Amino acid sequence: MLGDVAAPPFLMIRALLGSLVPCAACGRRAAGPHGACGPCRTRFADPATGGAETSSGPCAVAVAWCGPYDGPYRRAVRALKYGGRRDVARPLGHAVAERVRAERWPVARVAHVPLHPARRLRRGFDQAEVLGRRVATELGVPFRPSLRRLRPTRRQARLEGRARQANVDGAFRSAPVPPVPVLLIDDVLTTGATTAACAAALCGAGARSVRIAVACRARPAADVRFVVPSWADAAHETAAEPGARQGVRTVQNANAVAVATPSSAPASTCG
Repeated sequence: MLGDVAAPPFLMIRALLGSLVPCAACGRRAAGPHGACGPCRTRFADPATGGAETSSGPCAVAVAWCGPYDGPYRRAVRALKYGGRRDVARPLGHAVAERVRAERWPVARVAHVPLHPARRLRRGFDQAEVLGRRVATELGVPFRPSLRRLRPTRRQARLEGRARQANVDGAFRSAPVPPVPVLLIDDVLTTGATTAACAAALCGAGARSVRIAVACRARPAADVRFVVPSWADAAHETAAEPGARQGVRTVQNANAVAVATPSSAPASTCG
């Protein structure tokens, strides 16, 4: 009863505040009660702006994204990540959930790529967790923060190629997970080294499969070389680098989602 009485004033206050805050994606219109203006929310949820790729091989890795890390998507993610605009997780989370539905992925629980506790303390929250909780709510499945980051890592955006892999190798551990399909959430995907390390940890902890969904995909520079594990054939592979170590191919490809398996990657399926 109290909840019914309190709901309308809360919604009125949220709508009022939203009318005073600019949309984080375009900056031209009011954010409104949903975290972004109507046109930007429609654009985020438009399936034509996103995509998905799945590597082939015995342990495929499926990745889906809502749009490019550019323009309104980039502004919205940065507002969430660095500007404290947690309200932006609402339209972004809806968009990610719509992308997952479009891919018809089975999802029994949602996890996220966690920040190191020290970085979370400085930021005040974990943007991937906020986004993951919203996606779980949209999909009607439980959110479980199964992963933890064991050591601080450098910002992946400042690294290239194999340095990204070395940066996250062995950096994540997962609590035990039941043998169910898990959806892993992050804000931005570049080479996929971080999400691949997290997926491997979840698989090693018992997950039947792990699929990855992000708000944005950053297109790496064409001259960046990516480490691709032997268990995941690139969707659009180019010539392998001569002298690559056994079990790992190095490919040069600006279009395919690049993934890198940590040295402790399990043999179970992560896709």
